[in-house]
Amino acid sequence: MIRNHLFLAGLLIFLEGYCVLSLEILGTRLLGPAFGASINLWAALIAVTLLSLSLGYGLGGRLADRYHKHQILVVIIWLSALWTLIIPFIKKDIVDAFFFLGLKWDMLLSAVFLFSLPLTLLGMVTPFLLRLCIESLSTIGHIAGRLYATSTVASIFAAVLTGFFFIPIFGTFNVAMSVVLVLGSMSLLAAFIYSGHVRGLPLLINTPLLLVALSLIVFKGPTQDPRLLDIQESPYGEIRVVDLDWGKFLIIQGEIHSGINKSFNSSTFVYPALLQSVKDIFEIPGEGLVIGLGAGTTIKPFADAQWQMSAVEINPVIIDMAYKHFDLSIPKSRAYAVDGRQFLHETNNTFDIIVFDAFGGSGVPFHLLTQEVFELASRRLNSNGVLAINIISDGWDSLLIHSVLNTLEQVFPHVIALPTSNNKDAVQNIIMFASDLDIADKWQRSFKQDSIENTFNRGVVVTAYQNLFTGKPHGMVLTDNHNPSDLWADEINFKTRSYKNKTIEPSLLW
Repeated sequence: MIRNHLFLAGLLIFLEGYCVLSLEILGTRLLGPAFGASINLWAALIAVTLLSLSLGYGLGGRLADRYHKHQILVVIIWLSALWTLIIPFIKKDIVDAFFFLGLKWDMLLSAVFLFSLPLTLLGMVTPFLLRLCIESLSTIGHIAGRLYATSTVASIFAAVLTGFFFIPIFGTFNVAMSVVLVLGSMSLLAAFIYSGHVRGLPLLINTPLLLVALSLIVFKGPTQDPRLLDIQESPYGEIRVVDLDWGKFLIIQGEIHSGINKSFNSSTFVYPALLQSVKDIFEIPGEGLVIGLGAGTTIKPFADAQWQMSAVEINPVIIDMAYKHFDLSIPKSRAYAVDGRQFLHETNNTFDIIVFDAFGGSGVPFHLLTQEVFELASRRLNSNGVLAINIISDGWDSLLIHSVLNTLEQVFPHVIALPTSNNKDAVQNIIMFASDLDIADKWQRSFKQDSIENTFNRGVVVTAYQNLFTGKPHGMVLTDNHNPSDLWADEINFKTRSYKNKTIEPSLLW
């Protein structure tokens, strides 16, 4: 029997390894809209995966030695499939249940409650198969090595296929249901390996499960809420467009990233008014670059003022949505789907203004907040050009903000920060400008010339100018070698989502 079914046992362990890594990657997509796709979320999921597998190996070994009925392994795999089927439907309730504990505990406990059971059960599969396949102690090393190697190779396939292809193409929900189908098939395969047939209990418990998972893939249509204009999976998360009576919003990984007020055809947030005010220190329109496109609310005022603007956005789906739903006006030939730092490294063009606006609630790309990238940006600026940065902060004295300011000061002689709120402790956007030019003086002259085009924008800019501040000593210099900015930003991200997302019903966000 061992020789006859050794190949099938290898297939079963291959599928087990595949499902383990698929569940881990799915965790980032299922929980990312609540917490952002941060290093903390990855750490929580990796810890839960390793702990669960360890428990599964231990428990599975004991059960494999004590009980020799094949129904045990069949039920173990079936239970992992059943729980995986449930995960997408209970994720919001689990996250909300631990919200009061704060970001890190909510993140960790949500990962534990959602993923530890199926991963522990999958960890129990290997000891069962190892006992089945071993004929004598003389072959135990060979068989064990073969099984673990097969499982690991399967995990490699899962990492590549699930992360690079399946989720972007088929969507998170459909991939989760496909894992259920694989697990249900594994349960039936386990029955066949042990008994040579599939009937009775294995068929009774797995047939309904497989039919439910398959029907959810085939018949689960998009939401009928007319306010949800678009949902697309992308290599960097789920992207949505929500259309309310008064505004239209771009949602990235469950967080309101940007929006347009329909009445005024302008951003629903204050910070673009500050960012676009930098153009007023130039006598004539010039060349500008925005890294981080979003809905295009940052780039729009520059384009409307006849600036020649280019946009860099790593996510091609966001570029498509900006044109489709938010009337992005720049030529498509000037919208580049590439990483911002890579673009700065490869381009030979120079600009009068470069705006870094890629720091949203879904995460802080730390490689855009280092001395090295600021030096690179300075080489892409024309004489007296300005680098502008928009970052969300939990107050004026945030360690993140003053670390960025101190890092900018290593490259530029003139660096200032402008808050968007008079409340020093509030979560808010902070706009930073850096240049070889004395920006504050030049800006003050632009006020006197009345160049700011409308009363609202002028009031925002003047108020921010009155609250202008510079870097404080407690900030560190951020480098490629040492940069914890993404970790600091996680707590800010949690606060941001808490107040921002009250604007839109949670059911429309994720």
